[in-house]
Amino acid sequence: SRLTEGEVNLLWKAVANARSYTIEASQDPAAAGSWTHVGIATSASKLVANLTSGKRYWFRVAAVSAGGQSGWSEHATKVVP
Repeated sequence: SRLTEGEVNLLWKAVANARSYTIEASQDPAAAGSWTHVGIATSASKLVANLTSGKRYWFRVAAVSAGGQSGWSEHATKVVP
């Protein structure tokens, strides 16, 4: 499936016993408070839409299990088509 403008398809390694994953994005990852919630996934991938085309975003993912939320993943960065 082709991505349309403003969409990014994220993939990550599945975490054992994760019930879901929460995804955040930032355009300035070093700035406190710059991260915003962009979605929840129930598998280890997520199409994130409504981003600004041509801008670079950083993404991070945390697994949510019965015990609560994990720490955030390392950042991944993509320029949005």
